[in-house]
Amino acid sequence: MYLRSRILQKAVPGLAALLLLTSAHLNAATKPIIVSALPVYTVNPHQLVISGSGFGTTQPLVTIAALPATVLSFTDTVVAVQIPVSIDPIPGVYLMTFTTGVGNGADQIQLNVTLGTVGPAGATGATGATGAQGIPGPAGLPGPQGIPGPTGATGPQGIPGPAGNGTLVSTVTIHRDSMLALNTVPVTLIPPVPGVANIPFRIMVQQNNAFYVSANQQMFFAYGTLASPTAANSVALLWAPKYAKYLDDAEFFQLTNGDSSLFVNTPYIAYAPNPVSESGGTGGDVTFTVWYFAVPVQ
Repeated sequence: MYLRSRILQKAVPGLAALLLLTSAHLNAATKPIIVSALPVYTVNPHQLVISGSGFGTTQPLVTIAALPATVLSFTDTVVAVQIPVSIDPIPGVYLMTFTTGVGNGADQIQLNVTLGTVGPAGATGATGATGAQGIPGPAGLPGPQGIPGPTGATGPQGIPGPAGNGTLVSTVTIHRDSMLALNTVPVTLIPPVPGVANIPFRIMVQQNNAFYVSANQQMFFAYGTLASPTAANSVALLWAPKYAKYLDDAEFFQLTNGDSSLFVNTPYIAYAPNPVSESGGTGGDVTFTVWYFAVPVQ
């Protein structure tokens, strides 16, 4: 075996050189690729971190602006170097040379890197003066009028209302606060209806769980408003709890025998001419039930 090797060396003098050249080319087959080179100022000394692939397993040689940069750590994908002290405080764009391998197998890459910390933001300048208002442009032409849509279908006829002069009932319950304000805020027993005179023929007033009283012990029922009541009737305001007071037909003769057109579209109200108080302070509701006719008036 030794003899054969010596024979080959004598027979092919350049074989050893050829093998060394082939090995160097194989080592250089994977050319390094740099993806980024970013400065890091959160560590001391400041560093430049170079990321990519194909850096190899031997320490590369890095220079920045032709100044050697000390390699702090290296892998096949990341190399960290110290930024040279002489250019570290001077912001600018510098040429970085990155060399891997040795001898004929060395690969070299060059690229520009930006170094230098960003200074604090400058103060905001004063707002400039408002420019003159431009001349208004001409008014646009009116758009075309839309085509009217088709008339909708006629809806179904509503349910016929009750026949006139039929007996109707209205029930209204008011609470303590409203009862105590009857001398200033009346309660509406029958709302106004256009073209209709609502004529009551009986009213039941029922008090629950309290005695309500006033100076003259009167409650009035009338058309119109508290300031201008019409055709008023009255009943005593002092009641025992759970008892009811009635006004019947005899109290409304002046309406049934008079001109009902005077009360068209006029509310029917209940009020007290004097302040209302309660005896015992127990509170309680008062319920008004009104039986009436709705008389159409042309």
